[in-house]
Amino acid sequence: MTFYYKGYEEKIPEVKCWYPKAIVYDAIKAGSIDGTDIEPHDAGITRALNSNYKISYKAKGNPLNTIFVGRLSLDTTEKDLENEFCRYGKMIALRLVKDLITGLSKRYAFIEYETFKMALNTYVLCKKLVLKNSQVFVDFECGRLLPGWKPRRLGGGFGGEKQSGQLRFGGRVRCFRPPLNLDVFKRNRSNNKKDKEIRKSITTQSTRNIHSNSVSNSTTSAPSIISLPLTPPSQPAIVLPLTPPSYSNALLPLTPPSQSIIVLPLTPPSNSTVTLPLTPPSHSTTCLPLTPPPNSIPPS
Repeated sequence: MTFYYKGYEEKIPEVKCWYPKAIVYDAIKAGSIDGTDIEPHDAGITRALNSNYKISYKAKGNPLNTIFVGRLSLDTTEKDLENEFCRYGKMIALRLVKDLITGLSKRYAFIEYETFKMALNTYVLCKKLVLKNSQVFVDFECGRLLPGWKPRRLGGGFGGEKQSGQLRFGGRVRCFRPPLNLDVFKRNRSNNKKDKEIRKSITTQSTRNIHSNSVSNSTTSAPSIISLPLTPPSQPAIVLPLTPPSYSNALLPLTPPSQSIIVLPLTPPSNSTVTLPLTPPSHSTTCLPLTPPPNSIPPS
């Protein structure tokens, strides 16, 4: 692969070490995330490889002092560029690239400063410059500084969109990512997997402990079954006779009778349960006559 510079042909130098930014432009590597690809992965890269590019005759002046300004709005004029970029240094030349047929702006321009320090000052200070409601892109000129350069119209450049799959790396916006070390990657991945398993086991154990504590608290807080004791407890209780006394009437006696009784405690014992039958037994009901029997009213 060759490139043209100052009227004669030169060989692109070999780059054996890795850099975050492109030093020599290679369309295949510019289409790679880490700059290690050896085959083109889209049609744009193939088009760039098969194209021939020659520096425009309009590119004059010192390329080290020249700044590229892209992503301009359509209504941006040379006067707007001059008013904005004259604050960073003394400008020697300014060229807004326009279409030869329509005369409309192609939305990029070249600005040459008097010294390299002025151009570098513009490069640093205008990283996120907004001009005419558009965030512009400022970088050094690549056509005469980057060997092997292919512009975007030929499938090269550092532009592109993610939707089209034609991202370009190695420039200011998208630098090359460090190449992936498989050994370190596998080691870190195994360590992360072990850490996740440890965290998961700790979380599961803590969840089980919380669940067991809640179950034990619920079982000891209140009994699920209350039973009536066969013998009267020591604490106060309400006494109900099983059968009415011999002189029974509609009134309940003040004193408990001598026969068997059911004792209902006011407060159930701590270890007792209440078992309520679905149907009452035959001997557990108290029959109260609607009319008193003839021998049940004591003489006055």
